[in-house]
Amino acid sequence: GLETSVFVLGTDNDVTKDPKVREALNLAVDRQAMVDGLFMGYASIAKGTHINPAATGFNADLEPYPYDPDRARALIEEAGAVGKPLVVVGESGRWLKDREQIEAVAAYWAETGLQVTTDMQEFSQYLDSLMGDGPRPDAIFIANSNELLDADRELSFIYHKDGAAASNSDLEMAEMIDAARVEIDPVKRKALLDDVQKKGHDLSYTVPLFNLNDIY
Repeated sequence: GLETSVFVLGTDNDVTKDPKVREALNLAVDRQAMVDGLFMGYASIAKGTHINPAATGFNADLEPYPYDPDRARALIEEAGAVGKPLVVVGESGRWLKDREQIEAVAAYWAETGLQVTTDMQEFSQYLDSLMGDGPRPDAIFIANSNELLDADRELSFIYHKDGAAASNSDLEMAEMIDAARVEIDPVKRKALLDDVQKKGHDLSYTVPLFNLNDIY
């Protein structure tokens, strides 16, 4: 399928600006349990990125974030974030099992010691939260699709600081994405795309969940 479930994190926000907190949010989620419980196995755990694995430029060297709730709680403690608020923005009824995914992940995150609340919005309000000019949410859910089957579709949308759904101000990453957009040497372009995805993975800019299967 074309859709990848992902939470985009506000890397400049009070709590989620700490890389330890963002890493903890990835380690806290039992993705396999969600694949089995919500999708009856008809989904694949994302390999450390929200880029569709069928897309040109996908970094196949990345590994899925492991499920390590003990390490997640330790990281929250190290970051001094125990008891701090984290607001998860989402919607319901637009994508397959969207509310269930949001509520499950919010529950996993609450187990780390953060004070997690969910803000389920009407779709028009949700789009303003995702792509408007206001403050970026701490975490916002997207079922991200890639009809172009090129990594640039998702990198420009979520990772580029000027992207419609971006929640970071990483100038270096933006310059790498811009360079890849005009690089005509396939090998050099692939190297740039790989580096962007690795940086996003290592800094946990997003919490990728699954690549959803289409059933016919």
